[in-house]
Amino acid sequence: MSSAARVSLGYLSEVERGQKEASSELLASICEALDIPLSLVLREVSDRIAVAEGLLVPDTIPTDVLAGMLSRGTVEREDLTPVG
Repeated sequence: MSSAARVSLGYLSEVERGQKEASSELLASICEALDIPLSLVLREVSDRIAVAEGLLVPDTIPTDVLAGMLSRGTVEREDLTPVG
């Protein structure tokens, strides 16, 4: 994973443990390595923050994005959980 994201294993480990902040460039590299759209990750985070703030957020993924993720095996349907 670290080589695919072009970041050292130690630094990636620190990001995972919350000891370092990930830059937008690093997040993009990680998403690319995982074959997950960065926009989907950012939306997930945004939705969770909105829920914490008491806002109602739709829990849908665009059909074409979901179909691509399922066909590539990036995610399994049973792994998806609604936000909120």
